[in-house]
Amino acid sequence: MPVTLEQFQQQLSRCAMSPEEVSDFIEAFADVRVQGVVDGLSAVVTDPPFEAMEAKYNPDWTDPWLLGASGLTAGQVQGHNLPSALFLHYQIALAATQPEVSLYIQMSGYSDKMSRALLPILSSAVARRKIRTAKEGNELPAGLSAAALSAEVTRVNRSLAKLRSQGFDPLLFLPYHRHVGIHGGSGNDVGKVGTLGAAIAIHDALLEIDPTAIKDMVGQLPPAGARTPAAIFQSMKAKGFKPLQAILLRNGRCIAVRANPDVAIFQSLDKSYDTATDALKEYEAVRQHKDERQQKVHEFVVGEIKTATDPANLHERLALGGRDLKDEVQADRFLMMAALTPDIVHGGTGRKSGRQPLQNKDVVRFSDVFNLYYAWGWNGARERHPEHWLMFKKRLAFWCGLPQPAG
Repeated sequence: MPVTLEQFQQQLSRCAMSPEEVSDFIEAFADVRVQGVVDGLSAVVTDPPFEAMEAKYNPDWTDPWLLGASGLTAGQVQGHNLPSALFLHYQIALAATQPEVSLYIQMSGYSDKMSRALLPILSSAVARRKIRTAKEGNELPAGLSAAALSAEVTRVNRSLAKLRSQGFDPLLFLPYHRHVGIHGGSGNDVGKVGTLGAAIAIHDALLEIDPTAIKDMVGQLPPAGARTPAAIFQSMKAKGFKPLQAILLRNGRCIAVRANPDVAIFQSLDKSYDTATDALKEYEAVRQHKDERQQKVHEFVVGEIKTATDPANLHERLALGGRDLKDEVQADRFLMMAALTPDIVHGGTGRKSGRQPLQNKDVVRFSDVFNLYYAWGWNGARERHPEHWLMFKKRLAFWCGLPQPAG
């Protein structure tokens, strides 16, 4: 039952949100972001464990070779009671845990992206372990050697020395990185809550289509009374809570709610799944390998969930929306997204950016578009938009091989 252009346009017309609905959606997720930031800022901050590292790894600050391997001279550490608080010693770089080494990387001012490019060994505990455990005569992967590690330690210490020569205390970078991490983490919280909101919509729709359709699940939903973004976020923080990841239907089809793609509805080509865990395990094994995936499973649809809270940036998000797996997946693609404003759905003047609306099928890589806010329906949006909810159920029933709902 492919969707015609006329049906697609009708579907889109049901997705456009009023300014009040957009505000309600964004405000609901503001609560999630604020709580995530509060949690991060409330966490206990400990002093850098330089003394513990000195005792644990016992670096030799007098050995000329080790100082040279660290890019240091004796004069740079002479007279200091705790040189580890100033510079990264080669022995610490080799033996310390990744969080301990990351302290020095952060103090040097490098971002995560910069450190992965400039410090590939120091940024990887696995790479350092390979150097540490390599026996004489064994070949190491390209770029992994004691000399390469020494060059990276030297780079870090050169940056630390330069900062101090400019009168800047590198320790100030540690709270900065922590705050940047809190900012990024709050964005991840929003995405995770939005994904679980989409899983709730799918689960509820299945029950309305056929109350007996579900055979097994991996993960769980929040308690029945917890459906707002803030309530879901609180539920997700509970000890032992694992968000819904897969739903196995009695007819053999499975719905996976995972990353890349966010949603996939598929069925095994050679066996019936006993449990949702079996289905998810098989799909995860082939998900990123086109040829193997096509030999093992048949995909009916893949979907993307975008919890956008910045209407001004929706065009950029949509431009990226259909790119991932575009050529690899021979199946329907759907988008579940909010906030979908009328200008995104129908288009405005277009003179400023030259962008085209979703209603132009030429620029859309999706067979279906749904409004995440309406399908989630935590505040009665399903009832206020019954035609949208019905279309969502009809398309889900089609992909899942279930009877079409009436209406």
